[in-house]
Amino acid sequence: GDTAAETEDAEPVSLNWPRVGVEQVAVRDIQDSLEVAGTTRGVQQATLHAELTGTVRHVHVEIGDWVREGSILVELIDDAQAAAYERALAQYEVAAGDYRFAQLDYERTSRLYDEATSRDFGVTELELRRTRQRRDNAQAAKRAAAADVLAARDQLRRTVVRAPFTGVVSERFVDRGALVSPTVPLVRLDDLRRIKVELALSGRDLGLLDRRAPVEPIRLATHAQPLSGRIRAVSASARRDGLFCVEVTLDEGGLEETDFDDESWTEYRVPLKTQSVYVREVYDTDPLDGAEEDAPVPGASLLAQHRVLRGALPRELVHAGVTARVSLPRQTLRNAVVVPEAALGRSSADEFYVAVVERTRTLVDYFGPTEEALQETVRRVPVEPVRYVGHYAVLGELAADADELDLLRTSDGRVLPLALGDWVVRGKQQELRSGDPVIVVDERSQ
Repeated sequence: GDTAAETEDAEPVSLNWPRVGVEQVAVRDIQDSLEVAGTTRGVQQATLHAELTGTVRHVHVEIGDWVREGSILVELIDDAQAAAYERALAQYEVAAGDYRFAQLDYERTSRLYDEATSRDFGVTELELRRTRQRRDNAQAAKRAAAADVLAARDQLRRTVVRAPFTGVVSERFVDRGALVSPTVPLVRLDDLRRIKVELALSGRDLGLLDRRAPVEPIRLATHAQPLSGRIRAVSASARRDGLFCVEVTLDEGGLEETDFDDESWTEYRVPLKTQSVYVREVYDTDPLDGAEEDAPVPGASLLAQHRVLRGALPRELVHAGVTARVSLPRQTLRNAVVVPEAALGRSSADEFYVAVVERTRTLVDYFGPTEEALQETVRRVPVEPVRYVGHYAVLGELAADADELDLLRTSDGRVLPLALGDWVVRGKQQELRSGDPVIVVDERSQ
């Protein structure tokens, strides 16, 4: 505020005094955002590898194809595994036949034994026990053969790579005839039914984040109109670089199967050398489910049928790997004490300060009669900014019971050597020292 001080000696006014602009210290509610760059991803993504070493027989998809969960993407040639499966299947058929014969023999012997008991002659109890033992041994052999079939079938199924979820093929790394191993990537699949943006924040920014507020705008390099979203997940621990991962899910831009009619899909059939490789229902009943049931051999007409959406993805689809600029909402700071960021100076001791203008009434000599006038000088006041919002620096949050006529007291107990309404120099504070006179030519109120 203004202070009155009369002097008996007139002080000449220098036209060379610095002319400065000033702005008032103010208290306001702050709601700002943090601009962060990120990359779009599907909610699920996977780079698929083969489970064994082999040669690529066929790649059924191209980049941009949308495939359903379970569709066959890549086939490998593995004649040894196919031969092992055929051998196990043949052994199972032999074991199943032996069990059927042993079961019939046991039933016949049991019937004769029952008849012999009533007539005191015929099949003995020892013979009945032997046929029961042969039946039980044949049943165990059948179970072992069935287990070998399932193991060989699972090994043979590893010669195909299926889509683990419904998604779009974003990359294809191999072609027909390529020799691959479990370390070689085959295709990359992204689930674009929902899109997320992956971000990285420091611990300080993470603490100020408002996780419940909507996230907008989200600007993409491929879209003219901004999008919106919500914070989906925040990592519980920092990465090696000290940053925390944040995922923002977009409200729109995803792809749904209902967006397309049946005519948009292309069906393709995979002719199988061994049909049971791809069709899980190889048997009407699983060999391990019950020894009393016979399992029919799969018919030669079984084929794997799949559908792929090719060349029909909409333009408005948000693709994976697109650069995004995300405006993350921060928590609202109530009754924040703010000064212009341009009013901050830094001393030789690397400490922040502001130059506060003080006005006193004094006698001045304007090259003529002595007159009473306001004289403006500056006083350096040390401050500690806690946050920057737009063009302003936040010095703290005003305490609820603070008196605005006194020095400002913050909610964390600090006392700021400023009063509400003080004028601080904006732009030339680095050149000024405490007590230096100035001429104010521009005043701004917040």
